[in-house]
Amino acid sequence: FRKRIRLSYSKMGLYENCPRAYGRLYIQRIPPKPQPFFSFGTTIHETFENIYDPAHPIEKPSLEEVLRIFEEVRMTHREGYGTAEAEEKYRQDGIRQLKMYYERFIRNCEFRPAHSIEDYFEIPCGKYAVMTGFIDRIDRLPDGTYEILDYKTEPTMRSQEEVDKDKQLSIYYWACEDTMNLRISKLSLFMLDHDAKIETTRTRDSIKKVVEHVDEIAWRMINEKEFKPKKNKYCKSCDHLHDCPLKDEIMADQNLISMKKF
Repeated sequence: FRKRIRLSYSKMGLYENCPRAYGRLYIQRIPPKPQPFFSFGTTIHETFENIYDPAHPIEKPSLEEVLRIFEEVRMTHREGYGTAEAEEKYRQDGIRQLKMYYERFIRNCEFRPAHSIEDYFEIPCGKYAVMTGFIDRIDRLPDGTYEILDYKTEPTMRSQEEVDKDKQLSIYYWACEDTMNLRISKLSLFMLDHDAKIETTRTRDSIKKVVEHVDEIAWRMINEKEFKPKKNKYCKSCDHLHDCPLKDEIMADQNLISMKKF
């Protein structure tokens, strides 16, 4: 009998970014603080779920209808904004992103519901892990193959090279091909903040690499004892920065970055 750890891509990514932050959330079970970007991301994702839901298909929506759906969803996810001004800023950002998406991908395009939305998968990975996750959207293409689509609301743009090497997309490809028996010919990221759709492909050869990577990380997670902090790009918004051993170093780095901007 060999112990396996249940992993999502975000859970694995948190450990890779900072074992201490992972330990606080998943070992000590300290609940995360509400954050505006979590509420915003959930709102945008659920808006698209409503638009493309194959279980409740709708006619091609107008822009007004898309924004109405957004407003309805938004009112159920209002945690973490702090102030009315902050919430309104995110609201305007959502309207901007959805307007750009509508102009490119709905207004003058053929509209149809997705093949599936929020498909759950669970797949054994190597010796030590079981990978789980939800896939934002899968579309059936005219030639009978399928496209995996993932929505990103983050402000940082990704390069084609980053998308070509993205491990999360590789895992989605593997899950769809092996657990859902779908032939995936295309994988796409919608970078909504930048009005960009970045397309990529995967082959069966890519599966071996991602399995090896996940298995290695899973082994380290199972055998982790120290959960040491590790500097990364998310330190500034970390719930546990206040008592982090690297706090002074992280704050000094942030001050240096701020000074370089001026």
